Amino acid sequence: MNKKKTYIITVIVTAVVVCFLTNVWRDISFVQNNGKILSKLGQIAGYLKEDGLYAVDEEKLIDYAALGMTLSVDDPYTNYYPKEQFENYT
Repeated sequence: MNKKKTYIITVIVTAVVVCFLTNVWRDISFVQNNGKILSKLGQIAGYLKEDGLYAVDEEKLIDYAALGMTLSVDDPYTNYYPKEQFENYT
């Protein structure tokens, strides 16, 4: 009975550790893969905030960046709608 209990605990602990490490690896991979895009967008937003003539609405910047990305794929079925516009459709 003791060996069976030890085996079950070992399997559970191993599964938890594997899940944790998989999530950590996924997060690191996501940051590395999207770092270039995020860096460029952050740099442009910084320039607009610091050197722009007019006040910057961050939500508007994000919405238009997302809209530009979806338009760039030339797919008529790929769309981005800002929150207010999306709520009008639902």
